[in-house]
Amino acid sequence: MAIGPTPGKEQLGQLVREIMKREGKEDVTSLTKTARVSRDTVYNLLSGNNKPRWNNFMAILTAVDATQDEVQSLIKVWEVADDERVPVEYASELSPQYLRFRRWESEASEEKTVDTFYVPGIFQTADYAEAMAASSPGLIVRQSWKDIAAAERRERQELLRLDEPLRVDSLIDEAAVRRVVGGPAVMKDQLARLLEVGALPNVCIRILPLSGGAYGIHTGTVVLLKPRDVMRPVEGWIDSGEALAVLKPERVQAYSAAWDAAVKVALSAEESVEMIREIRRNLQ
Repeated sequence: MAIGPTPGKEQLGQLVREIMKREGKEDVTSLTKTARVSRDTVYNLLSGNNKPRWNNFMAILTAVDATQDEVQSLIKVWEVADDERVPVEYASELSPQYLRFRRWESEASEEKTVDTFYVPGIFQTADYAEAMAASSPGLIVRQSWKDIAAAERRERQELLRLDEPLRVDSLIDEAAVRRVVGGPAVMKDQLARLLEVGALPNVCIRILPLSGGAYGIHTGTVVLLKPRDVMRPVEGWIDSGEALAVLKPERVQAYSAAWDAAVKVALSAEESVEMIREIRRNLQ
């Protein structure tokens, strides 16, 4: 069972909130009394943090006057709310926000990224990730990143090789592939990894060349996740290097447009492969 928020739990909470609003039953205190459940149970449901036990869940649906069709639909969501395509083994060692991102990424069908400073996390080798972690100690709560970096990256990269793999369209600033993180040997291995994953049919890597000028996104990393559930909207994330945050819906639209504009100045996938190979050959 997944501890903490998952896409399914948040969807469950959102659906119940919509019924409460429609029925004019948004007062949590009244709901707890009618359903005979605790305030924490209701708040955890509505926030997407935890799904309630079966009897409490059914009592809440009765109290908010959900229709029979709604009850049947909500039961289906409740049954899979804890599911994870790729379980996050080291969930307790990750910051809450990064854990939430990992779970949303695992439920996505497509991922679009722009990385202005460093190689995207989903493509990073363990050694590169370890060197990166030295500048981002807040990512890990207790256990050292060195101990889990290799496993965490392999776990995340499983998404690229599932039977229905995550499709990734990645725009990487030329500065990111030229920046020697962890030393020449680590960087050579990292560039080799980019060439390896870039050859997968579900991955497209394109370099934003320095000669192309400005392209509108200069905030570190932007990730746009398209859920497998077509009824849910695209979710956007931004990592400024100091904090990982969810984008508001209107900002998702703005960054989606900026991503589309950036593609126009990017090298082709074939040209990007040649640039990565050349940079790797020249590393001493």
